[in-house]
Amino acid sequence: MKISNLLPLLLLLLKIVVSACHENIPEPTEGTEVPTAGEPIKTGHGALIGAPVIKSIGPNGGELQMPDASIRLSVPAGAVNAPTTFSIQQVENTFPGSTARSYRLLPEGVKFSKPVTLTLSYQGAALQSGNPEFLYLTYQDAEGFYRVATNTFLHKENQTLTVETTHFSDWTYFETIMLVADDSFLNKGESTKLKVMEYMNYSLTGDGDPKLGVLEDYVGSRTRFEWSINYGGGTVTSDKPGAATFKAPATVPTVNPVGVGVRLSNFTVIVNKNDPTRNYAGKEVLLLQKEIQIGDEQFLEYTLKGTKLYNTGDYETGSIRVDTRGKFSISSYINGNQTFDLMIKGPEGKAIGVGTYSFGNIEKGQFAAITVNTGHAKGNEKYSSSYQICTDRGCGLNTQYTGGTVTITKWAPIGGYIEGEISANLFITGEFDPPATEFKAKFRVKRVN
Repeated sequence: MKISNLLPLLLLLLKIVVSACHENIPEPTEGTEVPTAGEPIKTGHGALIGAPVIKSIGPNGGELQMPDASIRLSVPAGAVNAPTTFSIQQVENTFPGSTARSYRLLPEGVKFSKPVTLTLSYQGAALQSGNPEFLYLTYQDAEGFYRVATNTFLHKENQTLTVETTHFSDWTYFETIMLVADDSFLNKGESTKLKVMEYMNYSLTGDGDPKLGVLEDYVGSRTRFEWSINYGGGTVTSDKPGAATFKAPATVPTVNPVGVGVRLSNFTVIVNKNDPTRNYAGKEVLLLQKEIQIGDEQFLEYTLKGTKLYNTGDYETGSIRVDTRGKFSISSYINGNQTFDLMIKGPEGKAIGVGTYSFGNIEKGQFAAITVNTGHAKGNEKYSSSYQICTDRGCGLNTQYTGGTVTITKWAPIGGYIEGEISANLFITGEFDPPATEFKAKFRVKRVN
């Protein structure tokens, strides 16, 4: 038999062997690559979004961060030998399926004498796993491959991830393992499929940061799965190892969304064992959870400044208008002049559909925008997904867009439903450099045109 015919079998056996124990990125042989059955993630570099922040930092060190503190760069004394221009700029996130912000750090190609510390905030992130312990930083190399920073440290108290690095590129974060549902929004009595998925290490290289393989079904020959309803209601039934079916209750539960969980025994997953905050490190059990919203046929739910609003568009308490002609827009009105407006425009010549949309990416002909009015009861404050920033040249000359995203998870034909989630920071309109206010929303709206 030809060696090429044996390759798929050898790759499968390799993956089974690796799954028999916890994985803490073994020491690679320099210059070698050990592929898995998947493919490596390789994409183009993202387009620039908004304005950069720039600062000259010299031998004494210093710090640089975005106005909303979503990312911070700490340069220690002695990292550079002369004043050096550093910059941070948001870029389009090209990591498949990610809704996190992505940033380009400059200067590129400079080797620092001491590691610099990079801190990214995951505050407001919509986590698939429901647990930040599976978050790691990843960067895109010059060839377009994504590599996992295995020395990522988690800080739950301030919802940040940190890493020490000696080089710059495009950085974001991702979840190593997650519980994925075909549909995260269900009507009463509906069902959806669930499965455990993970990003595998595609290869190990001499630099210690392995390439990431594409998201794929979790494979572990010795792993045991125990499914449960953690809160809310409904039932969950195992279909096969790593997969199950959830059925929503016949009525909207008091605790909503519903939490569906799975307990993994004898698992394998990327882990920084030097990070004491990652509770699953060195343990035999891994817990994953997925929240599923049970609601009316149509609804819009959003939270701003700790206040949650829920609109079914029943015309008694409020209304919902949807337009999909050349764009996608939702307009919500709740009694008391509490309004919400979302508009998404796709690239020219391309229809809106399932996908992730960033805010303010006008250069590529695709952008999203949000405005929210808190109404008479809340002082009639108006919030927006963009604001004017102040620079050395003055105020109001540049527009800064929120780094959040709108994710459309379902796009049905006319008469069906469009579903999705929003995670972003909003800003009070009419102010320069206003503080960020966390905003989250979920929607299931009927398509009428």
